[in-house]
Amino acid sequence: MIIIGDFEYMDEEQVIESFRDLLKPKYNSGDFGDYSRMDSIEFSAIMGWLNENNFVVREFSNAIQRKMSLESFGSDTIRSYIQSKNPGLSKVAWSDRRALIDTLTIERKYGDSSFVVEDGIDDIMKEIAMGTGSFDGQSKENKLANLNNCVEYLLKDKKSLEKLKVISSMIS
Repeated sequence: MIIIGDFEYMDEEQVIESFRDLLKPKYNSGDFGDYSRMDSIEFSAIMGWLNENNFVVREFSNAIQRKMSLESFGSDTIRSYIQSKNPGLSKVAWSDRRALIDTLTIERKYGDSSFVVEDGIDDIMKEIAMGTGSFDGQSKENKLANLNNCVEYLLKDKKSLEKLKVISSMIS
């Protein structure tokens, strides 16, 4: 259970699903309506949570970090993006906005300096060099994050630079 402000979600997937649903244009009484005040409050809370948990929208890499408002992101940014992909388009249909929002890639960033390496550096390096252990079964993003953190760690410690040279020669 994830609690964000006054809102509850079962898991990260539901948070992301709600994020998408809030971005989509609304349909009210035969006309498309604006975002409600509650929509804006929930969206703002989700944006803060996504930012704290290192999520990004791949197509709009800095939208979460900037904590864009619902109106700005859902209307202006989405519309401008669709128009940039379709030169000469003066109006953007609500259905086009919904289609884009449904396909947004919302993912967690990996590889930043706050990423925690659970195993010892030596163990990870052995797994990498030998192609064994849990490293081999990890996703590409996690592999890159682990490699990045190992190299960062090794570069910070002068003694570890020698280890890096040895490991580099093993991989080559």
